[in-house]
Amino acid sequence: MNYLGVGVHIGKSGLLTIKAKTPPRIGSSVILKGFGIVGTVIDVFGPIGNPYVSVKLARKPGAEVAGLEFFTEEPRRRNLRRGSKGYGKKSNRYSRN
Repeated sequence: MNYLGVGVHIGKSGLLTIKAKTPPRIGSSVILKGFGIVGTVIDVFGPIGNPYVSVKLARKPGAEVAGLEFFTEEPRRRNLRRGSKGYGKKSNRYSRN
């Protein structure tokens, strides 16, 4: 669990905006301590030195988000090697092998 930044506000569209210390990966889970997973990162915008993050909320936090500290958890990477799931030779019953 890595520190993400401080919540700024929830917009009319229902997206949470966070002022981040460092830009996270899109798709990372956003966590509020004592509350659990709040949502997922869908966009990173603004300057590299002071990025902002848009989060699609899974559920609304009960309190005001301005000033609350959020954390992030990176998504697990899938292990895609050659020859597994979608790579390599396709075979079907009509092939002449």
